[in-house]
Amino acid sequence: MNITTIGIDLAKSVFQVHGVDERGHCVVQKRLKRNQVLVFFAQLSPCRIGMEACAGSHYWARALQKLGHTVKLHYLGMAVFASSLKLPYFTMRVMTPKSRW
Repeated sequence: MNITTIGIDLAKSVFQVHGVDERGHCVVQKRLKRNQVLVFFAQLSPCRIGMEACAGSHYWARALQKLGHTVKLHYLGMAVFASSLKLPYFTMRVMTPKSRW
């Protein structure tokens, strides 16, 4: 498994990781709990990691850089998602909102 690029969705307790190889093929999709994130990334060869710029992203970026990864923060996360919804071959997994109770 040769992961070259990873996108990570930061959250309060469960993080989503999507990794691709040099051809852009998905090679890993994982849900990681907060305490599993650094363990998972420590086992990988250095790669590029992208994440949305938010309150906790700077902490995670510094921690992942210490492991040798290149981290890019971006603020276009939702803009990219919104644009992808218009594509005819849209394959991203989405869900409908839950009812209140």
